[in-house]
This record gives sequence, C-alpha cells and structure tokens, in this order.
Amino acid sequence: VIIALDIHRDAIYFSDTKRIKPTVTVNGEKAAQMMIITGCQDGNVTDFPDWETNLNFAINLQKRANDKYENLMKPVFFCMRKYNMDLTPYSLLIEIGTDVNTLSEAAYSARLLGYVLSDMIKDCVK
Repeated sequence: VIIALDIHRDAIYFSDTKRIKPTVTVNGEKAAQMMIITGCQDGNVTDFPDWETNLNFAINLQKRANDKYENLMKPVFFCMRKYNMDLTPYSLLIEIGTDVNTLSEAAYSARLLGYVLSDMIKDCVK
C-alpha cells in the first residue's frame, strides 16, 4: 500500500490584523493543531474512484491521533475537490498548523503524526 500525504501549513485570518495560531499542549510541549482534508466525487468532480478509501483513511487517522494526543487533530474537512488525491488511494492533504505557528510547533506535530502513522502501519501488517 502506498500512502501519499500532501503536507501544508494553513493560513487562517479573521481580519487583516488578526491571524489564527491553533495549538494544543501534548506532553507539556506546544504542538500545532492539524487538519486533514479529503475530497469526494460529486457534481463537477469526476473520475475519483477511491475517494471513499481516502475518507476512511482520514477518519481513522484523525481518531487514532486524537486518541493518542488529545485534540491534536481538528475535524476532518470533507469537500467536493480532488487536490490530486485521485491519483492513488490512501492520499490525504494535511494542514499542520498555520503560517503563524512556529517551526518547532509544526515539527513537533509532524513527529507526532509520524508516530500515529507508524502505529497504523504496524497494525495493518499484523
């Protein structure tokens, strides 16, 4: 199985002067909150046969991450877009914090995500 992750940092603004910095404390250290984006085939979005596989993967990843690290993940953002997730099953777009989060917050979140993905892969191999 191939897992493809398109990883970004989001940008969330309330106004020109107020930006959002989503954080959560995990094991005493600040982490950037993450959001998984996954799409579906509907309306103008066609030729996306594995969107349900991606959605199931997204929900499972989000649940496992939040079970292990409370509130690390925001709710999954589900939309009628592909974002290249139609190219292979098990493809997700992940926003690690925003452009206001520090590099150390984003890097810590990425490590935590890696631990969760590692556990998921080990469970699949069993």
